[in-house]
Formats: sequence, C-alpha cells, structure tokens
Amino acid sequence: MRQVINDALRLGLSPRPRPTVNAYTVVPHRSALRPGFDPVGFNRLADQLDDDHLAVQRGGGQR
Repeated sequence: MRQVINDALRLGLSPRPRPTVNAYTVVPHRSALRPGFDPVGFNRLADQLDDDHLAVQRGGGQR
C-alpha cells in the first residue's frame, strides 16, 4: 500500500513536458455596442424592470 502511494505521488509530482498550444487570437467584428457595454447586463436590467413592473401591478410595490 505504501509503495502504491509513493509511486502515485512521484508520478503526479514529476515534471512532464507540456503539449504545445497555438496562441489564441481574437478576431474583432463590428458591433452596434460600444466597447465596455455588456449585452448580458442589458438582459438583466430588462428582467429587473419586468419584475418591478409586475410587482407594481400586483400591488407589492417596487423592490
């Protein structure tokens, strides 16, 4: 049992050659949004406005 654990530790801690990976490149595209605006944030804002509107309709007031 001790030998198995030692072998596993040696294998896990020994340096291994890393596979070569091609560099990641970003291809820019034209967008109606300006840099820094998050379209997901717009969806969250729309959801929150919908929730607030429903709360007002049901008489619960705003959050």
